[in-house]
Amino acid sequence: MLFLGLDTVDHEDLWDYGQVDSLRLQWIEARMEHAPARTPVVTFNHIPFVSAKMTRYGFVDAGVAPTPIRVDGVDRFRHVVSNYEEVLSRVGGRLEVALAGHIHVSEVIEYATHPGTLRFETAAAVVVPAAGAGGDRDPLSGVTVYQVRDGRVDAGEFVGLEGR
Repeated sequence: MLFLGLDTVDHEDLWDYGQVDSLRLQWIEARMEHAPARTPVVTFNHIPFVSAKMTRYGFVDAGVAPTPIRVDGVDRFRHVVSNYEEVLSRVGGRLEVALAGHIHVSEVIEYATHPGTLRFETAAAVVVPAAGAGGDRDPLSGVTVYQVRDGRVDAGEFVGLEGR
């Protein structure tokens, strides 16, 4: 199993956004060239490759963490990696799971594809409930513990920190 820690944060003026730059893409290619052909890959990144939260919580164009950003004349979502498909093309169908953080929710997304299932997991953060959010918009506070067995990463176990 090959574990790749990726810097998925780039900057435009004073704002950060999700992207893997060209030097890091080259670095991924170099790692993959030296890995045996069937080696599964696990990525660790701050900003996730994909997120359903961005759709569920909606488009926010103001405040301390707006959703959109314009980089080189192109509109992008700030809180996901805009060029994640370039990363996946370099991993070459060997992604076991992409683990991320940043968006303060526990989220699991799986896409069935011809080469196999793409699995993206975002861990909850250690946070206090959002003031006034209430109900199903209050993020869980905690960590997820994963285990690797027989070359596979399990589904993980969420360990909540509520009331601790």
